[in-house]
Amino acid sequence: MKITGRRSLLVLVAVALLSCIRGGDFETYTAKPNGGEFKAGSYLEYRIPVDDSLALYNLEVYARIHSESGLVELPLRFRIGSPSGRWYTDSLSLLLTGEGKEMFSRSGMWRDFRWVYRKGITFPEKGTWYIQAFQISDEPVLEGVGEIGIIVKKNSQ
Repeated sequence: MKITGRRSLLVLVAVALLSCIRGGDFETYTAKPNGGEFKAGSYLEYRIPVDDSLALYNLEVYARIHSESGLVELPLRFRIGSPSGRWYTDSLSLLLTGEGKEMFSRSGMWRDFRWVYRKGITFPEKGTWYIQAFQISDEPVLEGVGEIGIIVKKNSQ
């Protein structure tokens, strides 16, 4: 009877803990340039499945840059494709120093950056949306780019 009581207590604790865990409010999509070199004209692609065309979302950009990289900005052009084949373009210059970065953290040999890209947007069509992040620097290669990601958060407001 002692073992049954302990099992019951263990199951009760496990159920209580699991009920406190809330499903994720965000999804992260990441891509890595070949060999840490983001070449001019090349792009990274993210596929974002959308099943709620009425929901509001916030989009953030995440980048992991090698600590020995001399980059001061990350110039990108986003090419955004809808499920029906419509394409939109947006150019960004994300600063890696000084003002403009939303978050910076250091983890070993990497510096992690995060910027708010868009707040309160909708994806007006259900299906898979594509975001292609092109490197548009005057430099032929941006060295030390470990990965770039898109964070899609469901807006709670």
